[in-house]
Formats: sequence, structure tokens, C-alpha cells
Amino acid sequence: MFVWVQGPPGFDMDPVYEQSVAAGAAFVPGKYFFTTPGEGIETMRLNFTTADTDELSRAIAVIGKTIEAEM
Repeated sequence: MFVWVQGPPGFDMDPVYEQSVAAGAAFVPGKYFFTTPGEGIETMRLNFTTADTDELSRAIAVIGKTIEAEM
């Protein structure tokens, strides 16, 4: 149902989230699953239960390009 992704230490997924949503792909920034502020900023949770293969491929491409641009 979900894939947990961890980026490089300290890499903030919030800008990646905002840009990905603007491009039509979404995920949940992982920081919302941590109890301590500042923890988990480099993580994300991807859901794959309601999308077909084409949608998943497009979403991963969007998120990947966004991550590449942020790095």
C-alpha cells in the first residue's frame, strides 16, 4: 500500500512536495509521521493502491525530476 522513501540527510521534501503537486503528482511528506519537530524532513510516503501503472510511472517521473532540480 505504501512505500517509504528516505532522501539524503537534511534534504527537505516540502519544496519537492509543493512542486510535485503543482505538476500533478502528490505524496505525503514523511515529517508528518514523526513526533519530534524537524525529524523526518528528508522522507516521504508514497501510496500506490489507487493508481494504475501509467499513473504511477508519470508520478514517479514528476517526483524524480523535482528531486533532481532541488538537489
